[in-house]
Amino acid sequence: MRDLIVVSQNQRFINDIKHIASEYSFETHIMHEMDSLVDNPLEENYFKVGIIDGTLTSAKNELGGIIQVARMVFDMEFLILVVPKRVEQAIAEEVKKYGANYILLDSELETAKVDFILSQVIRCAFIPIKAEDLVVDTRLTFDIYHLIAHKGRFLPITAFFKDLTEKRLEKIRAVNEIYIHRRDLKAYGDYLAKNEGNEVRLARAKFLSLNDSYIELVQLLTDQGEFSSFEKGKKLLERCRQFCGELLFHLKQVKDPTLIINNSAIGDFGSVERSPAIACYAGVIGLDYGLNEEKTIDLMVCCLLSDIGLLTIPRGSAIKLKHDLKLNSEEFREYCRHPLVSVELALSRKLPLEERIREYIHQTHEQADAKGFPYQLVGDRLKFEPQLIRFLWGLDKASQIKLNTSRPDFQRIRRRFLKQAQDSKTFNSGFLISLEGAMKRAGLIHRETERDID
Repeated sequence: MRDLIVVSQNQRFINDIKHIASEYSFETHIMHEMDSLVDNPLEENYFKVGIIDGTLTSAKNELGGIIQVARMVFDMEFLILVVPKRVEQAIAEEVKKYGANYILLDSELETAKVDFILSQVIRCAFIPIKAEDLVVDTRLTFDIYHLIAHKGRFLPITAFFKDLTEKRLEKIRAVNEIYIHRRDLKAYGDYLAKNEGNEVRLARAKFLSLNDSYIELVQLLTDQGEFSSFEKGKKLLERCRQFCGELLFHLKQVKDPTLIINNSAIGDFGSVERSPAIACYAGVIGLDYGLNEEKTIDLMVCCLLSDIGLLTIPRGSAIKLKHDLKLNSEEFREYCRHPLVSVELALSRKLPLEERIREYIHQTHEQADAKGFPYQLVGDRLKFEPQLIRFLWGLDKASQIKLNTSRPDFQRIRRRFLKQAQDSKTFNSGFLISLEGAMKRAGLIHRETERDID
């Protein structure tokens, strides 16, 4: 199974994709045409992602046929069609019917949107799970994999059995790390819910359901083939709210909800795909701050939406942000617009956002010293909710687990980051006092010593 197949006769297009793929060490195969493969297929035709260049296709009604051929000659988990400009709804629906998963504009190859899609489908194709969530004498409806590190390949442990006996479960537990494929997230979530047994397992199932809905939400807001109605936007937002509420209920029942979040979250720390994890932390703290359940769920929805606008910024800027490099003045101006863009994307796809949620998203990058953006608001005008979202994004990035290092002490990291926040001019004093109390009540920080903070 290779990472990426690209079909294009445009060398500029090919070079753009190869450049993106090289940054992530994705294995890429290039084809200039597909017709010859109908009768002479590739020996290895299974790819995680296919990218089909439709920019040179003069007749839009031919796009559906191109996708149909691509699905015939390649076995792909996710298929992206790139077009020069947005197609009509009827064409988009036909293309999706024949097998395209996502439609991208040619100009968007230069944005962070491509990185997000590829990271979700390729880098996060396999999701780590916990052996303790598997129950003896149950039947699996999904495969479990383990990683052959020196080959970089995932091999199925359960290729020849699906019924979990005690002996088989012992063998699975003996494997250091186990995974499921992202396509099996729903089946795995259903399995956990059916065999709930304890609140920890059930909370993990609800987290995975929320994460799956979040990815669907991102696609609704960014896919150029989506022509959503108010009804569709309303249903998806209601589903996200439902999963937030169910997850919040179960997180309240477990001793340390942070373990559920840390062990279930997907994606690089500090990156957009961590939004469900940020939402969970915000939910736990929001309740202990004193928000009622409805307002806490509003807060969690804000976390899911607040940084989606980052997917529209240039790739070069996104890479600099990822590596904490300084943006130039033009890049910074565009970056400063992303809270506004997040709201614009939601409204353009008919998501019914209440005014206070829009206000919270707009304020997530403001600072108490009026040096934030996009409005340079002064401290006393900042609400608790957007300040909490900003704090949690920073904390998540500070909590990053690095390869070949021991597991970090998250309690110590949280205490240290809170101290740094208190010493900065980013947050107003009322927020910091309320935050410290809420974090202590939620068990996110305990009484510290000077040694703990140093």
